[in-house]
Amino acid sequence: MVGDHGPRLPPMCRGSLLTTDAQCESDSTTMKLHFVLAFAGLCVGPWVRNAGASSMHLAAKCRGHTCATTPDHPILDWNEEQGCHCVGHPCWSDNGVAHHCEDPVHPYLMFSYTAAGKLKCGCSAHPHYDSTYIAKELCPGEFCDDKDNTPVVDFDDQIKKCLCRSHPCWNIDGLRHSCNDPKFPILYYSEVEVDDEGGGKAIKQQCSCIAKFERERRTEL
Repeated sequence: MVGDHGPRLPPMCRGSLLTTDAQCESDSTTMKLHFVLAFAGLCVGPWVRNAGASSMHLAAKCRGHTCATTPDHPILDWNEEQGCHCVGHPCWSDNGVAHHCEDPVHPYLMFSYTAAGKLKCGCSAHPHYDSTYIAKELCPGEFCDDKDNTPVVDFDDQIKKCLCRSHPCWNIDGLRHSCNDPKFPILYYSEVEVDDEGGGKAIKQQCSCIAKFERERRTEL
């Protein structure tokens, strides 16, 4: 794992490294963002941490919680005051600017945080899911070099450090999950507590495909 290099965007299937310009549209301004993109993709193949990246640490902390029914607050997050709760995309409220991605080649809004905690917004060719709890509070400025095997930045409770791991949904009981419906492109990992046959409790791992993060533009009257 290395330090901050600005936003890291999700990649396409072949894992190539390339540089591109992406237009990030906002309600008040248009910004041209210059990023180095590491590409892998949501398919049966490798992708970087932000391509539907799912934290096992957060999934365990927020078992049974979902934000699937709150489109204005679709991201599961955690803090000391509120515990597990649903939040809007950070780039929908970036110092008063609501970012949108209009380029059909880079339609997915993404975010990351520098080591100093500064929000970075951008547009990606592939979906992105993260939480401010992991990206800002626990592992700001961190990313993973091994895009093929361990692309997900997560926090390990035992060693109390950030580390790189594979996407949990790459191997659930031997099954590798992927999301191929463009309406539900984000591969998402969660956990729930269920009753087991012995009368105790067991942890059930779940993988799902969730919708692209989009927010209707507000028109002022």
